Amino acid sequence: MRLCFGRWTARLDVEVATAQLWVRPDKGVRTFADLKGKPIATTKKTTAHIFLSRALRANGIDSGRGRGAQQQHVRGGRSLYFRRGPAVALWVPFNVRVREKLPEAIKLVDTSAFYPQSAVVGGWVARARLSR
Repeated sequence: MRLCFGRWTARLDVEVATAQLWVRPDKGVRTFADLKGKPIATTKKTTAHIFLSRALRANGIDSGRGRGAQQQHVRGGRSLYFRRGPAVALWVPFNVRVREKLPEAIKLVDTSAFYPQSAVVGGWVARARLSR
């Protein structure tokens, strides 16, 4: 723990393989190339969103605006196994429900393939006056 700019900060972990990209072969998606122009469900400003952006760019796919549905995270997972969408970027433990509900889904990649570029530091920040 350290004091920085009047706030206490603590780095608790570095997330390495917690975000995953799952695809549905029955919707015509088995590779990154198949994702071009397809909606991908995820939740903005999360580990999964950072990872998805990095993974798409690394595979030559524009991840700009209009890149697909931005949903609540659990709903993002549901859109995959409830047969609505072709792909979802989510994080552990939501992958368990995908495996249970849609066993034919393929985990295309996880964040470990893009470490350290897509690593996210987990921790907390508190105001210094809270420690007085």
